[in-house]
Amino acid sequence: MLAELSPISLLPNSGVGESVPPAPPLTLAPDRRGSNKPGRAGVPQGLRILVADDDTLAARLMKRLLEQDGHTVRTAACVSDALRLASAEPFELLIADYQLPDGNGCDVLRQVRLTRECRCAATPPQAPQGPQETRATPVMGIIVTGFADEDHARDSTDAGFAAYLVKPIMFADLARAIARLRATAGA
Repeated sequence: MLAELSPISLLPNSGVGESVPPAPPLTLAPDRRGSNKPGRAGVPQGLRILVADDDTLAARLMKRLLEQDGHTVRTAACVSDALRLASAEPFELLIADYQLPDGNGCDVLRQVRLTRECRCAATPPQAPQGPQETRATPVMGIIVTGFADEDHARDSTDAGFAAYLVKPIMFADLARAIARLRATAGA
């Protein structure tokens, strides 16, 4: 199975980041049209996700696996590309590498949240808003990094990331972190 053969695996007991419970088994779940599509048992599908990682192989692999789980995924290799994508289309989750060529994942999440708050404040209350453009649904964030230290973890938490995963990671751990964020956010 591709997820188990991926070069992404989680460092056990790194002392940094969140503890994630075991993943539900991978299943083929019928969609509403009657065809089968991959998904994790009990995990809601369909987030719009932005992956910001300058490791193109890791970004492509995450994109592929997340899309197999039913998500819509865009990728960016730097802060400026991530901000350009985020301004062009709303997304619900940012999965970002800490270190990017022109900044870091914290810069992306801070700027996206600030831009969204400004856009929401400028929108008249009676105007229809999409689900990603309301104050009630802030962008969720997961940082995926090679830095396993408290300073980077603290900076990520201060920026608003709810999960801190240290590379290499297992896709199942990323999927559990996403499920946990969705449950917490009610998404």
